[in-house]
Amino acid sequence: MPPEPPLRLFFDECIGKPMIDRLVTFFANDPDAPIISSIFAEQWNGKADSEWFPEIVRGGWIPVSVDQGRKRSRGPALPDLCEEARIAHVLGSVAFHQRKQQDKLLLFSGVWPALRTSLELSTHGERIIIQLTPKQTPTLKILQPPFKRPRRDDRQR
Repeated sequence: MPPEPPLRLFFDECIGKPMIDRLVTFFANDPDAPIISSIFAEQWNGKADSEWFPEIVRGGWIPVSVDQGRKRSRGPALPDLCEEARIAHVLGSVAFHQRKQQDKLLLFSGVWPALRTSLELSTHGERIIIQLTPKQTPTLKILQPPFKRPRRDDRQR
């Protein structure tokens, strides 16, 4: 049986370019390293998610973001686009997003083996959230579609 192609991770602008550069360095000697690209590499930063999203779907990329889809200023949010297309995607939790870039790299590397396995086994557009335990240990939460969005009334409580 031929070897599986490497995972293709696509980072949006919610993950800073310095962190993406550090991830490339982190994976430099890993024979099972994913292929990494970003909105910066494609020069799509500043564009609405709906403008570049079809390209990453066609390219077989797995979106990685901290976009929780709470602010909809320019069309559908990335998590909603992923759900509609039924592709697996990785989201950093709010706590993950609030960490410094170097901390994010350490947290991402800490969950990478489990994340890689989860993505390789993904078949129906799972949402994989990198979150932190009360002791600040990174862990994964895997959600199956359809994803329940809190109603506006529920968020205010």
